[in-house]
Amino acid sequence: MARKLTKYGVTALVLKYRTIRSPDDAMHMPSVHMKEMETIMARAKSGIPAEVPLFAGEPHAVEDGRRALTLVHQHAAEWGINPRRVGFIGFSSGAFLAADLAIGDKAARPAFVGLFYGGLRMPVPIDAPPAFIAAAADDPYLPNDGTILYTAWRKVKASAELHLYEHGGHGFGLIARRDTSDHWFDEFIWWMQARSLLKQ
Repeated sequence: MARKLTKYGVTALVLKYRTIRSPDDAMHMPSVHMKEMETIMARAKSGIPAEVPLFAGEPHAVEDGRRALTLVHQHAAEWGINPRRVGFIGFSSGAFLAADLAIGDKAARPAFVGLFYGGLRMPVPIDAPPAFIAAAADDPYLPNDGTILYTAWRKVKASAELHLYEHGGHGFGLIARRDTSDHWFDEFIWWMQARSLLKQ
C-alpha cells in the first residue's frame, strides 16, 4: 500500500504498533482476542453494542500512533512533507486506531483519515478531520460500521465520504475480485486530489 501511494507523490510511512504480547506459537490466539472475536461476531448479528468495545492493547496502539504523528511533524521539513497534509489511514484494527487518533487530542490529530473496514469510536468532535470511509456490506465482522462511522461524522457536520460496496468482505485490500470494491484505491486517490492533499 505504501509503495502504491508513493506513485502519487505521497511520502508513505508504515506504522508497526503495539497491541498485546502473543504466545510464541503462531497458531495460538490469545484468549483475550478470542473473547473479542466472540463479541464482534455476536455484535455483527445483533447490532449490540453500538460501538465495538476497546480492544486489549488499543491504548498502546494509540500511544504509538500519536508518537508516529509527532515524529513525522518534527521531521516534516527534513523529509519534504507538508505538515498540514499529514494523514493517517488504517485497515481493520488499524482503522480503529485511525479513528481513535481522529477523535483524540486535537494537538495530535491527523489532517485527514482513511478508515477502511473499521469501526466507530465516540464521541466524534465537531472539528474531526475529513474522513474517507470504505467498507463492504457483506463484511462478516463489521457489516454496518461504515454507515455508522459516516453518520457519526456527518452528525457533527464533519467532512466525510462513504463508499459502501455490495461485495468485498472484510479485508478487500488490493486483491482484484471483479467487484466494485476493486476500485476503492482509485476513489481514495480521487478524494485526496479533490481535497488538494496530493502534490500537483
